[in-house]
Amino acid sequence: MTEKTERLFNSMIVFFDRFVKGTWFLDKKTLQEFICNRRVCGEIHIGLVGAEAKDLKTQCERFNYSIDGGKGDKFKVVIWGNIVHVKLYPEMFTDYIKCKGDRHTYLLKKEETMSNKGTWRYNAQIDKPYSFPVPYKMGSFLDTIQPGWFLDFKHKEPEETNDRFFVPKRVKNAIELMGLLHECAEEAGFRESFFPGFGTLLGIVREGGFISGDTDMDHCIMGPHITKDQEDVFLYELGRSRKVGNKVYPSGLWTGRERAPQRRKDNGRLLWTSCGHKKISAEKGVKSCVWKFFEHYNIAWHSKGGKWVNPRKFTGEILNFDPSIQAVAKGMPARFLSEFTTMKFKGININVPKLAGHCLDAWYPGWARPKKDKSAKDIVMIIPKWKNPKGWKQV
Repeated sequence: MTEKTERLFNSMIVFFDRFVKGTWFLDKKTLQEFICNRRVCGEIHIGLVGAEAKDLKTQCERFNYSIDGGKGDKFKVVIWGNIVHVKLYPEMFTDYIKCKGDRHTYLLKKEETMSNKGTWRYNAQIDKPYSFPVPYKMGSFLDTIQPGWFLDFKHKEPEETNDRFFVPKRVKNAIELMGLLHECAEEAGFRESFFPGFGTLLGIVREGGFISGDTDMDHCIMGPHITKDQEDVFLYELGRSRKVGNKVYPSGLWTGRERAPQRRKDNGRLLWTSCGHKKISAEKGVKSCVWKFFEHYNIAWHSKGGKWVNPRKFTGEILNFDPSIQAVAKGMPARFLSEFTTMKFKGININVPKLAGHCLDAWYPGWARPKKDKSAKDIVMIIPKWKNPKGWKQV
């Protein structure tokens, strides 16, 4: 980092940290670059919520910085010869920017990256430990101000590590499996509702690839219009013998990894399965879980059925273990998965939720910071009996 850049970062952080009113955060392209490539470079965009134009002008006078603008909510502040673009956001954006209430108190105790003002605060991967604030719901914020922000973003090349699961050969096999799964979904008639989810979606959006530390993929099926017959066709396509390249896989995509599909006990509808055509160790294959979401009271739920009914999956902090219940499910607002868009990922066309940022905020709060973690358990439902939806209870 050059001396000029170091001076800019020092001065900018002091200037905004000492703002009496409002909360500042990285904005627009600067936020995207920081989340996905962990760096601050190029034009710098800063957002402010809870402040007015007069507050910004007063702060500039205090620091003897020049300011240009005043027509509307956009300004240019000159800091050591560098133009910093500042946008004032209305109070309606506060819920995106700041974590509040009991949740904030909880995270302040648990997360060293949660700031007193309710934003996440992360260090950039540069030779000086400068920390920058990003919105609490960073993905939802970007989805709102710049829909499709992740579609054409240019990621830097991932750093290779000795313990990385997704080595080049395994990446190639993973992409092959991803393409085959999309073909199965197309044969079943719901390709438009089939998409990578959870850590796989996180890798696509944040890394432009697969996240370090992950050891599998996740794909999802969403859509109340999908019939049981279509699910059965999909499972048939997974298991039928097929030739991929020069090799025949007698059990299709279950040749290298087969886990019996988990189904609802009342109507036999699909919940979950796991597959992979190549063996994980011998052929550097990859397994993929496939989750079929179901809606209940405007929440999209996913479950492994009885496989999640054990005391190791959910502790007493969330629910007390009861061996008599038939299933436990985790959920997120169904509207996050109501629309999809097509994007190119490593040479193949895939579907992703239009509100991918909302999904990541729900699954992995603070997802800009690389860490190994399971998807959040903020919305959990116990299902004593599948055939009695009135008895399903959100906890």
